[in-house]
Amino acid sequence: MNSAEIIRKSWSFYKTNFKRLWPLFLLGSSSGFGIYSLVPDTDKLVDYADAFSTPIVLIIVSVMTVISIFIFLSHIALIKTISNTYKRHIQDLSDSYKVGQDLFLPALFATVIYDLSTQGATLLLIIPGIIIGGYLVFYLMEFVDQNKRGMDALLSSWAIVDGRWWEVFWMIVVTGFLIIFPYLIIVSVIGISGVVVLTMLQVSGIMSLIAASIFGLLLIITTALLVIPVGIISLFEIYYYFRNSRDNKRIEKTDKDRILMIKISASVGILYLLFEILNRIFHFI
Repeated sequence: MNSAEIIRKSWSFYKTNFKRLWPLFLLGSSSGFGIYSLVPDTDKLVDYADAFSTPIVLIIVSVMTVISIFIFLSHIALIKTISNTYKRHIQDLSDSYKVGQDLFLPALFATVIYDLSTQGATLLLIIPGIIIGGYLVFYLMEFVDQNKRGMDALLSSWAIVDGRWWEVFWMIVVTGFLIIFPYLIIVSVIGISGVVVLTMLQVSGIMSLIAASIFGLLLIITTALLVIPVGIISLFEIYYYFRNSRDNKRIEKTDKDRILMIKISASVGILYLLFEILNRIFHFI
C-alpha cells in the first residue's frame, strides 16, 4: 500500500462518517495533552500574577487545566470511535464520551509512559526520542483497537514496527506531507489574495484586524475539522496495514530488552519532569 492509497481510503472514511463524527473531529483533533502540559508555563504564570490577583490566577489555571482534560477526553473518544467504526460498531456522540470517560485514566497512564519515554530517550542521546517515538507510534491504536493497557500497548506497538522502522517512518512522513502541503498552498493563496484585496480596497485599522481574526478562526476550524482528522484516520490505515501483516504471536511476545529501554528512558523523563517542575516553581516564586 502506498501513501496515495492510504489517503484515498482515509478520505472515503472521512466523508462517509463526517455527519456523525464532526463534533468529535472538532473537539478531539486538537489534543496536545501530555504529561509535560501538566507543568504550568512559568512565563504565562508570571504574566498572570502581574496582571491579576492570586484567586483570579488560580481560576485561570484551573479553567485551562479543565479545558486540556476535556480536549484529551474528546481525543480518546474520537480515536476509540474511529476504531469501533472500522469494526462496524456504530455509536452516537454520548456513547463515545461515555467510553472516553471509562478509558480516560488508562489512556492518560499510557500517554504518560509514552511522553516520559520519548523525552527521556531524547535526553539520553543513545536512543534518540525520534527513534523510540517511531517504535511506540501505534500505542494509542493498540490501546483502543486491541484493548491493550499501559506498557502492553507500547510493547505491542514496538513489535508491530520492529524491523520495519524506516518503512513505517517514511509512510507516515510522506502521507502527512501529501495531506498538509496542498492545504498549506490553498491557505497561502487565500491569505495572500486577502491581503491584496484589503490593500486594494484600502481597508485598515479595526476592519483589517477583524478580517485577520475571521481568517485565523476559519483556519483553526478547517484544520481541526479536516486536516487533523484525515491525518488521524490515515494513521489508523497505516496501523492496520502493518499490524495485519505481522504475525500475532510476534506482537504478543514479551521482550525484556524493550521493557528495559522504555523503563530507562521513562526514568530519565521523570527526572527531567521533576527538574522542570522545581525550576518553574522557583522561577515563579
